[in-house]
Amino acid sequence: MVITSDEEVQDARETIRHIEDRFNRGRYYPWVILSPQPLSDRTQTLLQHIPSASRLITTNHNNVEEGVEEGEGDGGITAAAAITFGLIPREQWKFPRWIEALKVRNGDFSRLKLGLNATSVTVRQRRRFMSGFLAQHELLDGYEFFWRVDPGLIVFCDLDDDPMLAMKHAGQKFAWSVSAAVNEAGTPGAWSIIQKFKETYPDHIAQPNDESFITRESLVAYSACSYNVQNSIGSIEFFRSPGYTDYFNMIDKEGPIYYERWEDDTVITIGLSLLLPRSDIRFLKELGWGYSNGDTGSGTVIGIVPLKGAAVSAAAAAASSKASATTQILYCPRNPEQNKVCHCDRTWKAPRSHLSCTSFWMGLTTSPRRSQRRVCTPDGNCKVFVNILEPELLKSEADGEETVVRADIVVPAGSRGEEYY
Repeated sequence: MVITSDEEVQDARETIRHIEDRFNRGRYYPWVILSPQPLSDRTQTLLQHIPSASRLITTNHNNVEEGVEEGEGDGGITAAAAITFGLIPREQWKFPRWIEALKVRNGDFSRLKLGLNATSVTVRQRRRFMSGFLAQHELLDGYEFFWRVDPGLIVFCDLDDDPMLAMKHAGQKFAWSVSAAVNEAGTPGAWSIIQKFKETYPDHIAQPNDESFITRESLVAYSACSYNVQNSIGSIEFFRSPGYTDYFNMIDKEGPIYYERWEDDTVITIGLSLLLPRSDIRFLKELGWGYSNGDTGSGTVIGIVPLKGAAVSAAAAAASSKASATTQILYCPRNPEQNKVCHCDRTWKAPRSHLSCTSFWMGLTTSPRRSQRRVCTPDGNCKVFVNILEPELLKSEADGEETVVRADIVVPAGSRGEEYY
């Protein structure tokens, strides 16, 4: 699933090409391409004639089905992946009537004084749509999952296994491959909204849930950890569920996307953490990816790295060589076996890996009752913060010592979380 515009057509083509080469070749999952304004005939034609398509079936903005028979089209190349174009409903991509424009402008001015970047209204409209309306679109009726890929995204690894089938078999609702801590100054009201939702809709809160991922060691503050959702897989049933709908409606009415510049990463992560058990969330550790256009979509830049060769298809190699100088790599698997099917450098060390929350998430997975979060400064000094979610557990392990809620343990840089970024 891609949200794009005429201006982003080349980035969208490159992204679709990468997914086709790395994953969809032979699987023929259909594509849904949405836009806030009708795409031009030229843009639709360029997207339709991506070489890996077999029989191109398109639906134009008048909902009239058109077809290109097998063997026709660009150079006689055949395909089997359907491409459907659709419009985003206007009411889902406009300034909500309950949002106060003056309050938005004053908030932007205050953030600029703090040194934070400005965010356009258009960007906020996009984040709002992605957070609450994407899975609601009628073109997704009849599907179980959507794989969101933003224009400019490139994939470094061949995926032999189908993550969507794996999620279906495991009953999982969401999959991600990068997580990072957002700027806490940009989410000042997060903790109060979390508590308000829990108090208003206690029946929606999953038991158990993944709240520890979004909770600081004091257990009374937001951790600022979030999943990067620009390359993620979601269950349509979950994002259309009463629980998530009520959650997003509360977020929408409170207005943090406009007033506090919340990203869709933040909105979706909090919803997932409150409404799902951890077992319903999947880490795609085999999926290396980044951005070719220097834009990570959410503003989270982990590092820049050159690409490397071995198992690269001709088309992917051509695209990679063009983008290698400016590729923003967000994740490259560290498993040596993955090196056979990935063309990113697995020895790469993210220069801003101290922003990552992935090792924290992994620690929660292996020890959910006694969780740890690793925090590093750019100079390599690291600490591990330990959450004690069940004080009686610590009491028994500590030979009767005084129960504590937080313990700081200094560890050598790189001794924990080396495997994940």
